[in-house]
Amino acid sequence: EDLTVAAVRFYSKLGEKFATRLKDLDIYRARLNDLAHRVDDISGGSQWGGDSAANRDSDQAITNTVRMTNTVRVVLPFAGDQIDTAADELLTTLTPDQHAQLQHVLHTAILAPHGGLVTACKTYADLVKHLGGPLVDQTTAFLDDLLPPADVADVELSATAGNPEETARRISAAVRAASEVVAGPDDEGRTFVMVPDSPNGHDYAALVKRVVPSVVAVPVEQAGQDLLYCRERNWYRPADIWALIGPCHEAYVRYTQTIEESPHARFDITHWLPLSPEAPAVR
Repeated sequence: EDLTVAAVRFYSKLGEKFATRLKDLDIYRARLNDLAHRVDDISGGSQWGGDSAANRDSDQAITNTVRMTNTVRVVLPFAGDQIDTAADELLTTLTPDQHAQLQHVLHTAILAPHGGLVTACKTYADLVKHLGGPLVDQTTAFLDDLLPPADVADVELSATAGNPEETARRISAAVRAASEVVAGPDDEGRTFVMVPDSPNGHDYAALVKRVVPSVVAVPVEQAGQDLLYCRERNWYRPADIWALIGPCHEAYVRYTQTIEESPHARFDITHWLPLSPEAPAVR
């Protein structure tokens, strides 16, 4: 009878401890789920280890988190234009061995130093800073090594392969965007396109010349990550320049009084031609 009573008391206490532990684990699960949602909101992707937070068929679900402008367009890997789509394409290429390597890297670099997920949830109030951020950084570094070498010219050529009209439209839009930055008549300036000095870059330059013959192609030795359209405005007049820098003339005169603060690159020249009749030459 005493043994039975002792056994009942023992298992009752053990049950209480397990119940307390389960409550703690429920809290930790809720914190980790909140962490996954917060990282998901920041990155615009799907939840970690779960289903997509929204229907990917809708325009709202596939969020383009790269901020585009009238003069900047980011081309993502795999010739995509949405971050979610490019990320999914990369993840589908991972092999089981690479998945295992990623898990090992995350455990060794992040979880093990923090004592595991339970200890991290006990220790840190801000899981995004101490757990979410490092996990994203390590995952990014790991996946970055798996990305195939990308030549932006190759991506552009692949994106419009077999569709000459789309190719011409994209090139014309880029040339037009470069022209709008400086404005002015089209016949009073030149447009340049800087392409990677690679076979794909030269092929893309040939397409640009075919669409806009007046464009000057400039091959540039680089990593192949940029296609730059720029417009040279060759009809600035002194009055145009004075309209831009006139409000700064007072500060300019003040800074030219001392060599340490002078905006001039040539200190051996003491007389400068004024930009405006109202602006005396600076000695």
